[in-house]
Amino acid sequence: MASAEAELLAGIAFYSEQADNLGSRFYQAVFTAVSILNQFPDAGYQLPANFRRVIVKTFPYSVIYKEYPGEIVIFAVAHHRQQPGYWQQP
Repeated sequence: MASAEAELLAGIAFYSEQADNLGSRFYQAVFTAVSILNQFPDAGYQLPANFRRVIVKTFPYSVIYKEYPGEIVIFAVAHHRQQPGYWQQP
């Protein structure tokens, strides 16, 4: 299972190669999605096994997370073409 941080870094690297500042824009869009889920953890779309999803604006990615007492754990920065639920695989 790829870590969410590794997925984020891979996305930044990919978009940085595509156009100037696009990697930075991707990072900012993910940061905004994470800020929203931190403020409103129940706002994300409910997925199986108590996972939630917040869509990253402008990019084909979602932030996949779970809310636990006192914390939010991000499991994936998932491209929309990835197999659904891959973040649950051992």
